[in-house]
Amino acid sequence: MYTHTHREDYVFKMYKRLGIYRAQDINEEWIAKQLRIYIKHIDRPSHFARDGRFKAILLDSRVDRKQRRMEFMHELGHLLRSADGFNYLAPELRNYLEWDARHFEFYAAMPYPMMRQYDLNDCDIINTLSDDFVVPHHYVEDKLTFIKQKQQQYARVTF
Repeated sequence: MYTHTHREDYVFKMYKRLGIYRAQDINEEWIAKQLRIYIKHIDRPSHFARDGRFKAILLDSRVDRKQRRMEFMHELGHLLRSADGFNYLAPELRNYLEWDARHFEFYAAMPYPMMRQYDLNDCDIINTLSDDFVVPHHYVEDKLTFIKQKQQQYARVTF
């Protein structure tokens, strides 16, 4: 049995504080509003901005909705977990913060606790999860592979 990670626990607790319990509840605009983050759609790659208490996520309007959701989660991870002055940090620290934002994105876009209501063995599960969580198919495939690997690791340790 897969048990979610501490990082996933952090994300799920945040969602619970925001009243988000199901895939259908995840909404970038609403999350941003609750966290006092300004969202703007631009014709450039997505990024975040922070100036004092002002926080913004600038999303690439040229990508499809599912990719934009992933980019929102990534930039949200930066805003919630990164230091000010990101561009002035040593490359090693910037690399770590990028890694951290990618992991935040991985867990925030489709938290395992929300996936429990689904039959992960269903033959159409990739399409279902992709549509319900508004994420690309490749992300769902990566997440399911990750969960299966963790289940196998857990089975080896407990038997």
